[in-house]
Parts: sequence; structure tokens; C-alpha cells
Amino acid sequence: MARRTEEIGWLRKKLFLESLSTFSMWLAPKWILAATYGVYILMGETLDPQKTFSIMSLYGYIQFYLQFLPNSIGITLESFNALKRIQKFLLAEEIDQSCISYDRFDLPTRDYKSNSIEIENGNFFWDKDYDASQDNDENLEEGSLAVIKQPELNLIDLNFSIKKGEMVCVVGGIGSGKSSLLYSLLGEMKFKDSLGKPKMTVNGTMSLVTQKPWIVNDTVKNNIVFGERFDPVRYKEIIKYACLERDFELFTHGDQTMIGEKGATLSGGQKARISFARSLYSNSDILLLDDLLSAVDVHVGKFMMTETLMKYTQSKTRILVTHALYYLKYADKILMLEEGKIVEQGSYEVIKNTSRFKDMYATMMKEEKEKRSTTAKIITIDEPVIEPEAIDELDKAEMEDRIEQEILREASIHTKRSKQASAIDPTKLEALRSRRSKISQLPKIQAVEAK
Repeated sequence: MARRTEEIGWLRKKLFLESLSTFSMWLAPKWILAATYGVYILMGETLDPQKTFSIMSLYGYIQFYLQFLPNSIGITLESFNALKRIQKFLLAEEIDQSCISYDRFDLPTRDYKSNSIEIENGNFFWDKDYDASQDNDENLEEGSLAVIKQPELNLIDLNFSIKKGEMVCVVGGIGSGKSSLLYSLLGEMKFKDSLGKPKMTVNGTMSLVTQKPWIVNDTVKNNIVFGERFDPVRYKEIIKYACLERDFELFTHGDQTMIGEKGATLSGGQKARISFARSLYSNSDILLLDDLLSAVDVHVGKFMMTETLMKYTQSKTRILVTHALYYLKYADKILMLEEGKIVEQGSYEVIKNTSRFKDMYATMMKEEKEKRSTTAKIITIDEPVIEPEAIDELDKAEMEDRIEQEILREASIHTKRSKQASAIDPTKLEALRSRRSKISQLPKIQAVEAK
């Protein structure tokens, strides 16, 4: 935010100077001409028509070329800055991916009993000021007291393997290194040889769905197909499993609707689902999903988890970063990160009984309680430690709360439109009330009483 404020300040100064330059460009010739006549008269010379029109013709001829001088200077400076940026990019340090061994199997030869990803001694960092090429013990003279800058590691001692076709969930607090873990698998992070070179093996192609989806200023269809050969059957399936069918009905021109720059015309959930559809259409062997389900509604997230990730893509390796702990029951393996380290890993049945998971669960519930402080409370928490077995019931309560909010939103829309004689769809509202009624009949959550 501070950088954007600084940028706006510089743009304001630039526009002010450009306005001043334009003003002076048109006014200066008149001032110069008047000053020339004045000085000529003060020198005691006689100003006759011949000299007057000669001077005016000379200045008019020069003015035509001088008008382009300010713009030429501005364009030259901007070109110089652009060349500096290009030079910085071209001279940037190359990303060292020598620690990664890629083995992309063809479809007929895939062996799903083997590991899709293996990593040993994974120590990675993001430090942009650290130049790994200069860190060479052989370059130091004997007896030298030079101090080498040590990078701050973002991922420390990663050791794990993921089998092909496994569903893996990565959980942890904010800043624990969940997103960095995905980028390390892509080879986007640096490593230090003196700490031991990491050893990584990746079997198959990968695609990444980031927290901030990357959207191109093009049609919805082109954002999904993204240069691949168009297959109408597969395209229709992916639209269904990415939950985009309803959106296409609402779009003015369906999947031919143009998307604004950086997805300005889309909601956060729509951008996430379009990016997810692109990942599915690429038919990659490994799907890296960075907090995908947090951007969508709870019933959409439920469908994407149970139908898309657990059934439609069950033959692929799926690595999902998530804060929603109630989705962990679907995972074959869970990686719990803390300060860049994997502190727990295993199945859900193993992880849910650990003290770290219970602490994380309690923290999540406190945050959820703060979010609901202004609305009706469904869950009351008095004790910081809650049994993890309540996750299934929390899923039901979460759905009930979201459906209640949806009913209130529909009612609000109906109230706003009533002045325009526009009625709400009674079938949809009745369906929402029916769903809430069924969920409310499920067993209620047994809150842990404070001792």
C-alpha cells in the first residue's frame, strides 16, 4: 500500500509538470517575441515592418521544432528507464533447478505405485539480496576473516514423499511456509550448497493455482483452454467440475464474454474457479492448489472437494494448501508446517490426535468466533482446547450458517427490487429453507464446557 501511495505521488508530480510544460510551450513564443521587440527598442533601434515580420517568421519557424522538445525529453527519459528494467531482468541471477530431477511419464507407462514427488534435505529461501554464485568457500583466501551473509531460510529440512494419485493437504499458520512449499516444488526458490544440496524428484507435469489467480484480458473460454487443443467433450466436463455452468448462464455472452484486465469484471470466486478449470484442462499429472477453496462458497467448495478432487481427478496427485480443517478428513496425507518446518505428517487419524493439531484447531475456532461476533452465533467456544472429532459437526454448522446468510441475502435482494415490481424466485428460496431445515435436524455440536 505504501508503494502504491508513493507511486500515485510521483504520477501526480509528473502530470503537474506536463501541464506546466504544455502551458509554457504555447505561451513562451509570445513572451519571447515581445521580449525581443522590447530589448531591440531599448537598444535605440528603430522597429520597422520589414524587421518585425522577419523576426516573426524566424520565430514561427523555430517554434514548430521547439514544440516537440519537451515531449522528446520525456520520451527519452522513459525509454532510458525501460531499458534499465530490461537490463535488470536480463542480467538477473538464473534460478538454479539442478536439485530437481524431472521424469515426465507418458500416459501408457505411468506406474501409480511409485512416488510422484520426493524431496530430501529441502532447505530453501527467498532472499533476493543473497547471491548464491558468490558464496564459494574456494574463493576465500586462507586466513581471511570475511563474513559471508547467511540467507534466512523459509523452508527448513523438508523430507517427505508423495505417491501418485494421493490427496495431500498442507496446513499451518500464516507465514508458516505453505505457499513456499508449492513454489519450491516448481524450482522457484533458492538453496544453499553449504547446507547440503536438496534432492528432489518430480514424476509428471505440474500446474499451479495461486492464491491470486492469474487472468488474461481475453474471453473466458481462452482463459480456460489457454492455447491447448480444444476438446469440446473435455471442456464441457471441466466446466461442470469447476462449477462454472451457472456463471456461464449469467455471463452476457457465455464463455465468449470478455474479461477485463486482471479479471476486474469477475468476483474472487469466479477468478479462482476459472484458474482451477485451466489447471484441469491442462491435464497435468500433479495439481498444486494454493488455498483454492477459501475463495468459493461452502456448498461450491464441498462439491469441488467431494466430486472434483476426490472423484474426477482421483488418478492425479493433488496437493492442496488450505485453512479449512474440516476438509482434512478427505486427505490421504497431511503435512503440518510451522515456521518453515514440517512438524507433523501422516494420515488424518494420526494427525488429529496430536497436540499441535488441537492448538491449531482452537486458534481457527477463535478466529471464526471473532468473524461471527456481529451475527447470530451457532458455535459457542469457552475453552481454548476443543476435541478435533467435532470437525464433521462443524462442517454441518458452517453449512447451516452459510445457508442462513444466503436466505437473508435473497430476502434483501427481494426488498430492494420490490420497488421495481421484481419478485424473488420462490422455488429457490423454498429450496434454501428446506436445506437448512434438513441440516438443523442433524446432531448438534457438543461444546466442551470450561472447567
